[in-house]
Amino acid sequence: MKKTLYALLIGLAILQSVNLDFDNKIRIRSGTGTVYNISYAEARKQFHNLANNAEREDAWICLEGKCYDLGFAEGREEVEFDVEKIITLLNKRHPSSIKAIWVHPHPKKILIENFIYPPSLADVIAHAKLKRRLKEDTNTILESEVYDGKGVWKYDITTRLESELHTKISGPHGDSYPHRFMLELQMPGIKKEILRDMFLSRQERIERYIERMRRLGVILTYASLEINL
Repeated sequence: MKKTLYALLIGLAILQSVNLDFDNKIRIRSGTGTVYNISYAEARKQFHNLANNAEREDAWICLEGKCYDLGFAEGREEVEFDVEKIITLLNKRHPSSIKAIWVHPHPKKILIENFIYPPSLADVIAHAKLKRRLKEDTNTILESEVYDGKGVWKYDITTRLESELHTKISGPHGDSYPHRFMLELQMPGIKKEILRDMFLSRQERIERYIERMRRLGVILTYASLEINL
């Protein structure tokens, strides 16, 4: 009996150490490590529903039938991730992968109703950095998505903007990205002018925002989704 109990405890300890989620329901979890064996078609549904119910952000990378929880320090409007850990994961477990999808939600519960919440400046910069590193250190092309509880934003940057964002210049406060300052100056005005203009329909605001950001080198698309699709 003691041996059986001991073996059971050891088994439970092993299962906990690999952080498998047996019901395959994607959740906001503190820290990294949880692995979901799930098709992206199913994961997409879960990310959409999660954005409707979560109160914190988190981040995952999905490829080849798996989604890895790689976000930590999960907050109401931010989440952190370790680029080196992502690169190690891809090279070790998915050395032949061609495409990966980087996902995080903008939780609807903490958003102001009727406002629009596309990928932020921080999201765009993070995508640019991660995409560049994966291109250099793995065989994987990165795509990025944000779920906002009503639909999904897909975002990327033009080749020109990617080059500008990775051309460092020296200034009085150290190295920085030259084009980033232009984005920082433009985006607050764009939000006030377009995203929060209640005289425009939601669809009109989204379309105008996508067009304005295209001129800055940020490629956006948006698709509305039904809850519990």
